[in-house]
Amino acid sequence: MPPWILFTYSLDLDPARLAEDCARWGLEHVLLAPDQLTDPRLAEALRARGIGLVLNLPVLYAPLELRAHPEHLSRTWRDRPAVHSWLHMACPGDERFLAARARRFEPLLRDLAPAAVSLDFLRFYVHWEEVPLDGDPAAVEDGCYCRDCLAAFAREAGEVAHRGPDGALPPEQWPAWAAWKSRRITELCRRFAGQVRAALPDTPLYVKTIPWGQGDLADGLRRVAGQDLEALAPLVDAFAPMTFTHVLGLGLEWKARCLQEVARRTGKPVLSYIQTASLDGRTLPLADLEAELADARRRGHPAVVFGWEALTGDPARQALVAARHHPG
Repeated sequence: MPPWILFTYSLDLDPARLAEDCARWGLEHVLLAPDQLTDPRLAEALRARGIGLVLNLPVLYAPLELRAHPEHLSRTWRDRPAVHSWLHMACPGDERFLAARARRFEPLLRDLAPAAVSLDFLRFYVHWEEVPLDGDPAAVEDGCYCRDCLAAFAREAGEVAHRGPDGALPPEQWPAWAAWKSRRITELCRRFAGQVRAALPDTPLYVKTIPWGQGDLADGLRRVAGQDLEALAPLVDAFAPMTFTHVLGLGLEWKARCLQEVARRTGKPVLSYIQTASLDGRTLPLADLEAELADARRRGHPAVVFGWEALTGDPARQALVAARHHPG
């Protein structure tokens, strides 16, 4: 896998500046999604500076498309559309939407030569960034509870969803719900990984996962997100648990445990995430960034640096990234 990757979420990118920043900071690759690759100058600028592209394929996250076609949105047990601030997620059973995503990804896989490919948002809806790991498992608002998903659950599980007055399932149905969700996400991984392998058979492929352990939130990784690590492992080359320490208010010890658990359960390499800023754009203490960079280097994990927006205009953070991502 690529060793150090820069993450950016901006849609309005300056190709030359992004490539120059990667080169100055010693970040050998940049992670970009389809909506960011509409300008052909971007891939050209990266190639000219020797910066590799990691193609990020957000399978069920498509804010532009879902704003225009909200009928494809997932539904939560509160009977709300799966929208939370920036997050817009489609129903994992919506075949029309899934076919459109495959068509969207096809020319990128055909025409680009990425150093790696990432499958992102390959899960059921949950805004996990706001879910405390020690919180009430029953309070986690997830999807999808649309008519088609509930019918599919009944067919495959052999039992009807017994929803309470609030719309949630009772705890006695959680195991069956987790199993059904996990089968669906594993099938989607098989489908989209197959598309990637057919186009780029020798390109490393990894999948992003929610950073929840096996004992968190009553099997929350499977029950809420539908991500079964053991089932996904044969389909990909590596895993990227989104270990944002500051998002969850947790430290490096938790991060190490999470990465070790994923590696143990899957037998695959893991990528580490390093925050340079909070999700609302506020910068984090320099000492925390320095500790995260040093920890990733010491453990030898490939790292995704989140992100470009916080580093631009901040020479102190730029210097830390440039100095700490190489040994010595």
